[in-house]
Amino acid sequence: MLDHEARRHYLGASEVAAVCGFDPFKTKLDIWGSKKGWLQREESNAADMGHLLEPVLLQYYADKTGHRLSKPETMPGPECWMAATPDAIAKQPGINVQAKAVGRYMAEHWDHGAPDYVVLQCNWEMMVADLQVTDVVALICSTDPRIIRVERDQKLIDNIVTICRTFWFENVVANVMPTLDGSETATAILRAMYPDRGETIQADAQLCAMARKHNRQAAALKTMKAKHDVLKNRIRQKLGSASCAELPKGRITYRTNIAGDRPLLVRIK
Repeated sequence: MLDHEARRHYLGASEVAAVCGFDPFKTKLDIWGSKKGWLQREESNAADMGHLLEPVLLQYYADKTGHRLSKPETMPGPECWMAATPDAIAKQPGINVQAKAVGRYMAEHWDHGAPDYVVLQCNWEMMVADLQVTDVVALICSTDPRIIRVERDQKLIDNIVTICRTFWFENVVANVMPTLDGSETATAILRAMYPDRGETIQADAQLCAMARKHNRQAAALKTMKAKHDVLKNRIRQKLGSASCAELPKGRITYRTNIAGDRPLLVRIK
């Protein structure tokens, strides 16, 4: 597998969903920052566990299907900026295989098959590997293994390629940052791009207007947070000793965790 520096020069299958706006974990800005070298690649605990479980899931798939799997190297796509590294390929009968370890917070996204961001990744891999089907072997919440078939969708692939090609040439190659947002990623990119030089500048009219707007919004947020904190305590009072409350379309949890904390979580679908 190619290292992070090499990955800066192509768009991989695990990145296309973010570019297309379907990745629940990353945005187009994350991908741009990584490609331009402004963001350092950081593995999460979930990603580490996913890497450790990948061979286990692939072995489970091989045992269940009888298919012999091979682990391909990074494969170039039809254009020089495209590539993919499938988790495995069953050469006979020609199936792309993708392994996914799914935690409890994402489990509901798999209730009706592979979620959109996985379907996009699979179709990109099928385009690069010139295959027609993908089997996603997913381990849901560590005890529920599933094998989910994803068929190649050429119309979807054409749309993905159009979006990603625009991003690659108009943002990555042209070195134009995608639309700035309020994420930690955006803050990290700006800090890397503009290190503190100890300079003092004279604010122009636009910066003065932004500063005034910043202060107005900060005051409004402070007021809203105070109201929100009161509301949370009223919910806690209403729950009393109960650890959970079922809503018509969701639930409130108020359980003591192993750290001794008792976080209040409100989830409404």
